[in-house]
Amino acid sequence: MPPDPDPERYRVESRTGRTRLTVTAPTGETGPIWTWGSEERHIATAIEDIVDRAQTDLILATFSVANMTYQIGKHPPQPHLLFDPVRRAVERGVRVRMFMRGRNNMDAARAEAATFAEAGVEIVPDRLNHAKAAIADGRHGALFSANFLTDLGLTGGIEMGMRLDGTAALTEAVRYYEHAMDQANMTFVRDPSLGELAGTLYAEALTPWPLPNSLEVMADDHTWRRLKEQQGVVLYERSGASTVTLHSGSDRWQLDTANGWWWLEQDSLSGKSRKTSEIFEAWLTRERTPEGVQRGLCPAVLVRMPL
Repeated sequence: MPPDPDPERYRVESRTGRTRLTVTAPTGETGPIWTWGSEERHIATAIEDIVDRAQTDLILATFSVANMTYQIGKHPPQPHLLFDPVRRAVERGVRVRMFMRGRNNMDAARAEAATFAEAGVEIVPDRLNHAKAAIADGRHGALFSANFLTDLGLTGGIEMGMRLDGTAALTEAVRYYEHAMDQANMTFVRDPSLGELAGTLYAEALTPWPLPNSLEVMADDHTWRRLKEQQGVVLYERSGASTVTLHSGSDRWQLDTANGWWWLEQDSLSGKSRKTSEIFEAWLTRERTPEGVQRGLCPAVLVRMPL
């Protein structure tokens, strides 16, 4: 803050330290709630109370979710904070929707979404959401800054929020979330086909398959038989307009053109590389795509032509 001669204004640089103040814990159904380190977990307490009050409808909103059922680093999951109360709500017939940022680049986000979905929660992902809330039946609820995390949200860090039971602000919040979920620009899908995944997956590191979805290729018997034996996802990697490398299982193939035909040959490193599932996870979460390289899912149907 800039210096100001006005004596009624405060200059930060002139302030002196104070001893810590003790703030009375929230007791009502409206008013401030907060997280202060590991000692004061009033946001977590409010969320559990709101979830437990839900009879017909529960809206949960967050940017990030982790450590509820999925371990991050040395931080073990704490399902009692959110997952267990939510599962109980589903079991008593409550419709539960979780409006969350769609973060396919985070393994925790994908894993938590899958686990909550298995428990009966409707996952509503969106590319823009950063708001956080818990609202039960439109009557009990809170808005807050905390994500559904442990040390950096519900059981640690510094976060603020407001309990808003029965207020006009809560009614307006419900209206907003209903609209935002209705307009969400992503869809949560369990176990999609490779074709569906290639066409709809939101991942900044990946690009669409650059060749036709039906491709006639030439291949010898061994190469073709080995490819037919593969199960699971197939990835591709291409540098410029050069050879396309296909990954499946722990094998690799080279797809190249010669004399107007596509030729498929097994790579010399086939059987020695990482499993495709590990490569795919690394492309999504850790590895930066090199300049000029295309990477993604291969949904193509390869049709073998006679040699």
